[in-house]
Amino acid sequence: MKITRAYRTELDPNRAQLAKLCQHAAVARWSYNWGLAKKKTALDEGLSPPSSYSLQLELNRLKRSSHAWLYESSKSVPQTSLDDLDVAFKNFLRGRRGGQRVGFPQFKSRKRTPARFRLTGVIRVFHRHLQLPRLGKVRLKEAGYVPTRDTHIMSATVSERAGRWYVSVTVEEDVAVPENNGSSVGLDVGINRLATLSDGTVVLNPRPLERSRRKLTSTQRALARKQPVAGTPPDSVFDWHEFTRGWRTFVATSCTNSRLN
Repeated sequence: MKITRAYRTELDPNRAQLAKLCQHAAVARWSYNWGLAKKKTALDEGLSPPSSYSLQLELNRLKRSSHAWLYESSKSVPQTSLDDLDVAFKNFLRGRRGGQRVGFPQFKSRKRTPARFRLTGVIRVFHRHLQLPRLGKVRLKEAGYVPTRDTHIMSATVSERAGRWYVSVTVEEDVAVPENNGSSVGLDVGINRLATLSDGTVVLNPRPLERSRRKLTSTQRALARKQPVAGTPPDSVFDWHEFTRGWRTFVATSCTNSRLN
């Protein structure tokens, strides 16, 4: 059976690659906002908004004249951003026709919008590295997780969270459908208890935020007493929030895998 699956893992880029990652994310954000401005202008003038293909053709003409700096990033970054903009517009128009409340696409802010972009083209996966267009071989923090054989790589989505960079590799692969020979079980998700199964098994809620709140509070107080430095994010606070989120995800994933295996 052929399925489409995504493998998400953390990147370990060097300083030069980190600068390129930020540059690609900025190009993706700029391309999205540029295309959205073009579409809004067309709507204000009573015209049909331009498609992603027509915007890409216009952007290619700009690259050869006044926007030569776009050549420094992969050509798939603005293309995928304009494709995402097209999907957002289609969802908005489809929601209006169907009576659903779908908001109009908004401009992406440099401060509030998470940095992310999607790459297509020649993407190769190695045991410890991932080769991306215009970025070269980027080291992976988890070796051997992304499959290297018998898969067709479709795209790679790179995102940043709390100062850490992640990649989600979408692949098409053949998998054998296992036979379900076990018994079914009911699941009740709660607050005091993370989950209660119908066979009497109880999964306790680890409450990661409560356990890390004391350390998070002391870190925030120490940060408040420091002199702020322009352009320097509070990495220590980000790290604790990321630790809490990762702990919560790990417990939920472990609970699910224990029942499947």
